[in-house]
Amino acid sequence: MEKKILKSAEVLFDLAYAEDIGDGDITTNNLVPLDSGKKARLVAKEKGIVAGLPVAEMVFKKFDKNIEWDVKIPDGSKVKPGDVLVEFKGNYRALLTGERKALNFLQRLSGIATYAGKCMKEVDLI
Repeated sequence: MEKKILKSAEVLFDLAYAEDIGDGDITTNNLVPLDSGKKARLVAKEKGIVAGLPVAEMVFKKFDKNIEWDVKIPDGSKVKPGDVLVEFKGNYRALLTGERKALNFLQRLSGIATYAGKCMKEVDLI
């Protein structure tokens, strides 16, 4: 199931990439050295249910296949502001270029999961 979801996400990624980046991230490519590496983390900004970490990882790996990805809180978990969802490191250019696209997917999917959780609670399913 996860592979099928990731395949669908790749199609959406390709569309987002064409719209957002096109011929490349000109600013990042001109300001950030090619071989620089960085550590980063994704942190929850609101209370909710996290969803889409495999999709976010796929996005970053489109820019750097060697990204090291360490999930701290798995998909489907309840989170609160400040919770670290994942820590990762890789090529700085890849992190900057992939950031907006990965966050767009993660925020959208987490928003849907959070809303679904609220609906389930309302009908006493959880």
